[in-house]
Amino acid sequence: MLGSQRSELSTCSVPHSAWRCSQFSRVMRMSSRANPGKRCRIEHLLLGALWVAMLVACGQEAPDELKQDLLTTGQKLYSQNDEELIIRDFFDDQRNGFFLDIGCYDYKNHSTTYYLEKHLGWSGIGVDANDVFRAGYEAHRPQTKFENYVVTDRSGGHLTFFVNVGGEGISSVSRRWIEDFVLGFFGPDVQPTIREVKVPAITFNDLLEQNAVEKIDFLSMDIEGHEPAALAGFDIERFAPELVCIEASGKLETILGYFTQHGYERIDR
Repeated sequence: MLGSQRSELSTCSVPHSAWRCSQFSRVMRMSSRANPGKRCRIEHLLLGALWVAMLVACGQEAPDELKQDLLTTGQKLYSQNDEELIIRDFFDDQRNGFFLDIGCYDYKNHSTTYYLEKHLGWSGIGVDANDVFRAGYEAHRPQTKFENYVVTDRSGGHLTFFVNVGGEGISSVSRRWIEDFVLGFFGPDVQPTIREVKVPAITFNDLLEQNAVEKIDFLSMDIEGHEPAALAGFDIERFAPELVCIEASGKLETILGYFTQHGYERIDR
């Protein structure tokens, strides 16, 4: 239930050894400045050298005992890694919540929200700068409204979005970001084919207001290096997502600084 106590996620039962990299073994706790009675947390997962995913949660003080740990007994169905299991554990398979999925990509493949909608009856908004994904959402995600925007620090006008043809999952507002990613992952012999499109720009706040959203249960962000600009247009204390999954994409310190400023707590595995 929303606002109820959440179980603490085990820090030793994660099946991916990379998550326990010594670089991120320290636990750092901070109290919520906005509401001292609440406790906020970030579950930080190292998934290889190229990107980092974080889970950020803001909820009531967790109980001492862990009820059931889906990280060890469950199996993810759709997400790229095991984010789906952490999300399910946090919300205790709560039904009928609301999500916002920024950089939603394919309606099912690597989705952090497909399970929530298909199996738990959640609804929400999926936003992607690549409109090619709209058809999948309209055909298979009836409870998700697909929006074609670049979420950034201003609304109005258009931004250039660079589509990595054949690898749309690493498209970005930065051509350099795509080139660096492909170089680091594939080496100098592989050159990306990049197509430019103009996409309308909008802030988090304006997107939520035009859809009459007052509260977010789960926020997912994966926008390939543009996360800090998007967060600059987000009143996180107003919309107060209970759980956030965000890909850091090389901008870890900036993103951590944002959440620290707003009273969130970081937990490293």
